[in-house]
Amino acid sequence: MTEAQEKKIRAWMGYIGETDRSTIYETLDECRKDNDSLTYYLIRAAEVPPKKQAKPQRPPHRMMPPFEPVKRASQETRDAEMENIKKGLLCPQN
Repeated sequence: MTEAQEKKIRAWMGYIGETDRSTIYETLDECRKDNDSLTYYLIRAAEVPPKKQAKPQRPPHRMMPPFEPVKRASQETRDAEMENIKKGLLCPQN
């Protein structure tokens, strides 16, 4: 049994949820001794779906512009603008 074959069988055993070390060792030992067992487990190992590759992440500068807080006018400025609106000197903004 090659390293690649052993890796495939180990991956399949993990895929089916087998975590018992003695069971894994016995299965691999059986595959080393018996070609029919090796063939059987390699067929079963083909059931393991390929690993999904992670999507590459965009650089942070492309995702979103930096947040800039809104600057608010002081209370005095807002009061002065309100007075001018009341006097008709300034039109209210939408």
